[in-house]
Amino acid sequence: MPRLRTLSDLFDRMVAERGPQVALRSDDGSFVLTWSDYAAHANAAAAGLAGLGVGRGDTVACWLVDRPELDLAHAGALRLGAVPFSLHPTLTREQAAHAIADAAARVLITEPAFLGAALVVRGAGGTLRIIVLVEGADACALTWAELLDCAPAGLDPDLAARAVQPDDAATLIHDADGNAIAITHRQILGLIARGDEGDPMIRNQSLLGPYGRWRVPNPV
Repeated sequence: MPRLRTLSDLFDRMVAERGPQVALRSDDGSFVLTWSDYAAHANAAAAGLAGLGVGRGDTVACWLVDRPELDLAHAGALRLGAVPFSLHPTLTREQAAHAIADAAARVLITEPAFLGAALVVRGAGGTLRIIVLVEGADACALTWAELLDCAPAGLDPDLAARAVQPDDAATLIHDADGNAIAITHRQILGLIARGDEGDPMIRNQSLLGPYGRWRVPNPV
């Protein structure tokens, strides 16, 4: 079996091995995706993000609770070589603003509970330009469906994923002062391989996030 180099490689292995099995399910059962469906939705998210100008090395902020769109946003961004990162739901507006600015994120994917704070952050200046709302609609933000409609013709997310390198940043964690620290694909794959949930990065920062669902025996 080929050695895994990036998180997209791990994702593709999970899809190949578990295609018809359930990958994502909302708490109320209203949203269910198999691994094959997950891959299709992740590629659609990747294409939509590309249409917003997101590419390799760009950061994408996610201010969401644990819901399926969190996984789709992360997986989609990773296929472009972008760097998705999560803002904890308990962050204050000031803390979120600092994290977004420190990461130089232009795109924020969020939900209604955090939209008001997100709009204030965007209105204060800085890097944030585009807010995507995964539920409901607001004149000041794109809906998730509108994000998907941004996909440029001819984009191949699989081709973009193959250009990603093991030492490229895969996500960001934030220290006690809210400063961003990049974590590479190689580092996360190593943590998954060890099953090292006691690692301080995971315990304190929920580093694995959706990647925790992608576990396979001896992934590297």
